[in-house]
Amino acid sequence: MTDKYPDYNDATIETAVRVLLSHTGADSPVTSRELSEELGGMDTLDSTPNTRELIRYLVAVEGYPIAAGSTGYYMLSDEDELLEYLSSLQNRIQGIQQRQQNVIDAVRERGYYG
Repeated sequence: MTDKYPDYNDATIETAVRVLLSHTGADSPVTSRELSEELGGMDTLDSTPNTRELIRYLVAVEGYPIAAGSTGYYMLSDEDELLEYLSSLQNRIQGIQQRQQNVIDAVRERGYYG
C-alpha cells in the first residue's frame, strides 16, 4: 500500500487489468460504471469515485498506460494515442488555469474580500 491509495487485493487488480486490456485503444473504451460492475459493484455512487481511484492507482503505482476520455477508460495502444492523450491533458490543464484566472479577475473586479 502507498500512503495515497487503499490496499487493493490481487483479484481486484487482476480483474481491472483484464477488463482494461480488453478495451485497448481510444475506439474501445470502458465506462467507470461498466468497470465497477465487473469488479462486483465497487461503487454505489453514480460518480464512481472508487473506480476512478483504482484507475489512478493502476497508472501511478502499477504502471499501466491507461487513458481516459469522455467515453471512458482504455489502454493506450500506440505512440499516436499517447501523444493525443497528452495533448488532451495539456488542454485540460490550460482550461483549468484559465478558469482559475477568471475567478481571480472576477474577485478583483467586484472587490470581494477587501
